[in-house]
Amino acid sequence: MNNELLQALANLTADIAPFWDLILTLSYIGGAIFVVAGLMAMAGSGRQGRGAGSVVVGTLLLGLPAIMDAASQTLFNAQAPRGLSMMGSGGGPGDTFVLFAVRVAQLTGLIGLVKGLSLLRNAGDGRGGGIAHGATYVTAGILCINIVPFMRAVGGSIGGMFQQVVTRLFGGG
Repeated sequence: MNNELLQALANLTADIAPFWDLILTLSYIGGAIFVVAGLMAMAGSGRQGRGAGSVVVGTLLLGLPAIMDAASQTLFNAQAPRGLSMMGSGGGPGDTFVLFAVRVAQLTGLIGLVKGLSLLRNAGDGRGGGIAHGATYVTAGILCINIVPFMRAVGGSIGGMFQQVVTRLFGGG
């Protein structure tokens, strides 16, 4: 493989790591805005159900790391990543490519999780977007954030050649 390409990918992989913290910070800010807007809607309309979706989803966004941990513990019996991480590798020559792909998947999963919670807020406040649409983004986001344990679980379930490939890519588990 071309050493320049590997170095460029390694640099890009390191450069996308801070986006995890940026997205978490934006989710905290968005969560606070959702809670305040929901409380104002509830106080202004006189109906408690009016802004309840915003308050619930805002609270979930404020506690996003705990939500990710709860989902990861439920699905994979492991804590959610605290940043972009791989949790082991297969030790092959393509580790740089695999690490890059895993980090992109985890970052995409975090974005999907936040978008899903936002869609659930819109559905809860009657502004369009279905609950199923938001739940799909939340589920896909959790699976992408936990791409390594998810692939290990799928590899262990299917077995055979697929399990060998997963073990080579991500290491034993």
